[in-house]
Amino acid sequence: MGREILAAMAGQSDLQLHGAWVRAGSDLDGVDLAVMPGESGEAGRGIVATSRIDDVLNGADVAIDFSLPEANREILAASVRAGTPLVCGVSGLGDDDLAAMRDAARVIPVFYDRNMSIGVAVMRRLVAQSASLLGPEFRADIHDTHHAHKRDAPSGTALLLGESVAGARGQDFRQVMQYPAGRPDAVRSTGDIRFHVIREGEHPGQHTVTFSDAAEQLSIVHDVRNRRVFAAGALRAARWLATRPAGRYGMNEFLDDLAGKD
Repeated sequence: MGREILAAMAGQSDLQLHGAWVRAGSDLDGVDLAVMPGESGEAGRGIVATSRIDDVLNGADVAIDFSLPEANREILAASVRAGTPLVCGVSGLGDDDLAAMRDAARVIPVFYDRNMSIGVAVMRRLVAQSASLLGPEFRADIHDTHHAHKRDAPSGTALLLGESVAGARGQDFRQVMQYPAGRPDAVRSTGDIRFHVIREGEHPGQHTVTFSDAAEQLSIVHDVRNRRVFAAGALRAARWLATRPAGRYGMNEFLDDLAGKD
C-alpha cells in the first residue's frame, strides 16, 4: 500500500511526500525511495525512508497508516506527540486499538475506516437502506473474495457490511452473524447474516451482499480492479482531514460533507 500511495500521488501537484517510515532492520531503512519502480519512484525521489518515526512526522501535514495492528499503536502515539492528523486504513484492529484511537482523537483529527474506497462507502449506505426496507424476512448473505495472502476472514469490509445490515434492522450484529466456515449445511435462523469467504489467487477484493426470499433476490456488488482505489481514497481523506479539528472521522462523515450535510 505504501507503493500504491506513492504511485497515486504522481502528478498531483497539491500533494508532496514528506517522509516514509519503515521497520527497524528493513532493507529500505536509509534508502532513497527513488529505488521504487515506475510512478512510485518518481513520487518518492529525494525521500529517504527511516525507522525514526518522529523524524517522519515532524513538519508533516497528515500521516497515512496502512501498516499492521502491531505497528499502529506506535504510529498513533507518534502522531499525537507530533500533533499530526492521522488517516488509518489498518485492517484487523482490536477493541484495545480502537480505544487508543478514540483517546488520540481527543487531541488530533483521526480518520479511520476499514475500507478507504468511496465506492464501498456508498455501498454500505445502499445495503443499509435495502436491509431496512426489506426487513429480516429476507435472508442476508455476504460473499467476501480476496487474494490468498489476506490474513483476516471475514474481511473488515465484509464485517462493516454485516454491521450495516444488522444496524438497519435494529439487530445485535454479534447475535445474528453466522460464519459457518467448513459447515455450508449449518441451519439458518430467520434474520441471521451469513458470511461466505474465499481466499485464493491474487484477487484484490470483491464483496457481494445478497438479500433473498422464496420469490426474489437483490444483490449489491463492489469489485476492486486494483489496490490503487484504496490509496486514492486515503489521499482524498488526507486532503479532507487536514482542515478538520480534533475528533474521530470516517467515510460516513466524509460522504456527509460531500453531500453538503452538517
